[in-house]
Amino acid sequence: MVFCTDIGTPYEGRNLNRVLHRTLQQVGLETMGVHSLRHTFATRAMEAGMDVRTLSEILGHAKVSLTLQLYAHSSMETKQKELEKMDSFL
Repeated sequence: MVFCTDIGTPYEGRNLNRVLHRTLQQVGLETMGVHSLRHTFATRAMEAGMDVRTLSEILGHAKVSLTLQLYAHSSMETKQKELEKMDSFL
């Protein structure tokens, strides 16, 4: 279990969100849901160069194509860095 109560049982969805929101507020972070945390993790893992197949398995996706479809977003920094690779052709 990633998120469990003090006695080791899984949180109910409402309670998990309540605890998450309270914790984020206490540390001064923007309130978000569990899915947003999952999305952020996946996006940052890809930006860090994690192998997509490995990430797909971590996320529990049956197909790598689903992972790419959901989480492979290019930031402006990434786009600029990739376009700079074309400078050698100019």
